[in-house]
Amino acid sequence: MTAQPDAGWGGTPQSALFLRGDSASHLGKLDLVDGDALVLDLEDAVAPERKAEARDLVRAALVDRAPGRRLWVRVNAADSGHLEADLAAAVWPAVEAVMLPKSESPADLVALDAALRALEQQRGQRPGAVAVVALVETARGIAQLAQLTAGAPSRRVLLAFGTVDFTADMGVQNVPGSPAVEHARAQLVLHSRAAGWGAPLDGPWLGLTDEAGLTEDSRRSIAHGFGGRIAIHPGQVAPVRAAYGSRGSHGDRARAERIVQAWESRAAGVGSLRVDDVFVDVPVYRGALRTLGRGTD
Repeated sequence: MTAQPDAGWGGTPQSALFLRGDSASHLGKLDLVDGDALVLDLEDAVAPERKAEARDLVRAALVDRAPGRRLWVRVNAADSGHLEADLAAAVWPAVEAVMLPKSESPADLVALDAALRALEQQRGQRPGAVAVVALVETARGIAQLAQLTAGAPSRRVLLAFGTVDFTADMGVQNVPGSPAVEHARAQLVLHSRAAGWGAPLDGPWLGLTDEAGLTEDSRRSIAHGFGGRIAIHPGQVAPVRAAYGSRGSHGDRARAERIVQAWESRAAGVGSLRVDDVFVDVPVYRGALRTLGRGTD
């Protein structure tokens, strides 16, 4: 199991809002837009002919910025030919994490770790200051999750699910409740938890005005154990935050409150009890704490 340093890390954000790295307008709103983390995108949102321009804009937005907001940068994949230049533009004290697309093997993370350490030293940051968000979005990435988590470097790593690229790679439609997506979701959470890592970040909902669909899909995501999800429009932040902030319905939370209250007031030596129609022991109590947002990732 890989050690996961905690200093400077805010945990899994409920919402991670993407902003185009080639848009001066987007980058000028870092203090104005809502979102628990903001992801400056140098990958899919930027056309190949504008990569260099986007790096210049991102560098200008970050180089003299003081730490404060949770800012991430999605760089291009390890084999893209852009990664080295992307990291040089992205790694500054204001940046909490870099997001690596197409994460498939520990070799991807080990090479990234080495590049980050060199930049951290060059720029006067402590080793391991910048976290890695490993975006798993291929069949190979899902199939190799055990190897990826076991061989990851001793730097904070958060797994994230790239739903759109994954379904394209699988040759299936990205539809609500897709068996392929639900299986991959379960694997991502399973391997993240087995490695002792925090709750992963789920992929985006593409229906920009479909709040009901977003909320329902977030419920499926929460049931798997995800701690938040990517947002691709500012209007998605509030419903995403509402879904992942509650981690369930009002009824779930009310019952969780009763379980926690009963467990914490039980008599000495009592190892289990009944609350409503629920058998409660230590694992059930811990689950109730997570429902209330009081558990640990």
